[in-house]
Amino acid sequence: MKPDLERSLGRARNLTSETYRVDGTGIRVNYLIVPPQSTEFPSSAEQNPLEDIIIFLPGWMVNADSKSVQGISQSFANVGGKNVFIVDTKPERVVEDSLFKEAQAIAETVRAKGTKRITIVGYSEGGIRATNLAAILQNQVDNPDIVIDGVVLMDSMGLYKQKPSKLFTGFFINAAQGASRIRRSPEGSEYESLIQGLHSGTDFLFVFYRELLKRHVHYPRRLLSQIREMASLNTHLAQLRVPVVLIQGSDDPVSNPEKILPGYRNQELADIGNSLRTNVLPLCPYVTMGIIENSSHLSPFFNPDQTATTSLSLLGEYQRGEATAQ
Repeated sequence: MKPDLERSLGRARNLTSETYRVDGTGIRVNYLIVPPQSTEFPSSAEQNPLEDIIIFLPGWMVNADSKSVQGISQSFANVGGKNVFIVDTKPERVVEDSLFKEAQAIAETVRAKGTKRITIVGYSEGGIRATNLAAILQNQVDNPDIVIDGVVLMDSMGLYKQKPSKLFTGFFINAAQGASRIRRSPEGSEYESLIQGLHSGTDFLFVFYRELLKRHVHYPRRLLSQIREMASLNTHLAQLRVPVVLIQGSDDPVSNPEKILPGYRNQELADIGNSLRTNVLPLCPYVTMGIIENSSHLSPFFNPDQTATTSLSLLGEYQRGEATAQ
């Protein structure tokens, strides 16, 4: 897989696009870097801003340059103290197992940038790409120097099998009604959180209608393929050998924590981790699930600082434990 020689400016300033060919299919990789809002950068970050990063993979119908994605990525950059590498992907045509092929193109991009250490964060459909990317990178014998600190799956697809029609309906209900959730959200600036959450819904709807107008009669086939793939159980979950944190909205209809782990409300946090390892992620050394109460599928965007802090804190618990053991 090699990028095409032509590199184009993308949809926004500082957004770069490269095209990789995977099994004969061109996949456009769009990316941009969001630095932490601090002047304290490690010397290694100055030499190579992508050497030690958090990679953020947005959900379905949301692009790397969307306001909602840049907002939550800024929160992860600030909390983690690292550059966030936002990536979205677009295959040139409908292909089987598209999300895995897209992850292969992302892996090639990461390798080409000289990345040595990575935390992978995926939201919604991006959670499938995050899982696939981790499965690919952990097995790349030709580039064993990339260390995966962990994977964060936020309201991820692919954690259980569901009906495509129900999933499709759930997406639009969340996009249209997401603003009502903020009125029950936790502390923080309610106005800023409301605007952030509203962007996540409008970004989704804007891209959906733009793609519909752009592709016309060909779009239903692409749409059906995407929905079917998201509604399926991701078989690569069982292959992961890295720490995983799940962040779930308690009332999420399209990534329902009760479907992921029935009876989770009656279990202690440690028991939840053990149950997830038994039933979902059997090879992972550490698995846990953080629940955002009274929240739906868009909850990470309504509460970006809380989501980033909780996600990286839960991963940090495992890393601190490993350091202590050594």
